Amino acid sequence: MMDKFRISDRVILVLLSGTVSAAVANTFGYISKSFYPLTVIMPEAAAELFVRPKQIHTILGFVFGNLMSFGMGGLHALAFVAILDITGWRYFWLKSFAVTTLGWLVGVGMLFRALGVASGNNPDLLSSVLFYGAHLVYLTVSAFIIGRYGVPINELTENIGFRQFTRDEVSLPPTYGNKRVFTITPNPAKKLKVTSFKRTR
Repeated sequence: MMDKFRISDRVILVLLSGTVSAAVANTFGYISKSFYPLTVIMPEAAAELFVRPKQIHTILGFVFGNLMSFGMGGLHALAFVAILDITGWRYFWLKSFAVTTLGWLVGVGMLFRALGVASGNNPDLLSSVLFYGAHLVYLTVSAFIIGRYGVPINELTENIGFRQFTRDEVSLPPTYGNKRVFTITPNPAKKLKVTSFKRTR
């Protein structure tokens, strides 16, 4: 049975998970906006960082906003993968939820206001809930792709010869009582090769 397809390259993994997850989350956002027009969606918020608000609701603004949201999705995926590599891949979904929620609070609640994107009145409660729901959709898709196709950092280091030993894998000298006994085994002495010289007259 063949092993499942895995992506060891971190750049490709981040591009794939960030782009696909952002596309799915944007679709959720547009559907939410069709039912509730006041919904804040990521493509419009991302485009407003670079263009005037009146230019967002055009075909070019639609394309530009989605491309910017793909870039933000990639940055989020990069941060998530980096945290996994640093802290380990245990509690995978909990870390994904924490990173996504923190990114939503910092990015939407602080960064957008600092840049003047959210300088107007605050959106109503349902709009904010739907916007956070789009982030949860992104979380689910991104975490699934990274968990399904990503390779943990310890497996990567093993493949290139940098195996990370755990405490149980390191062999230690035996202990006697409260003392650890170290034994030194000297290398066998090398035999010297004696060359005889025959004296001639």
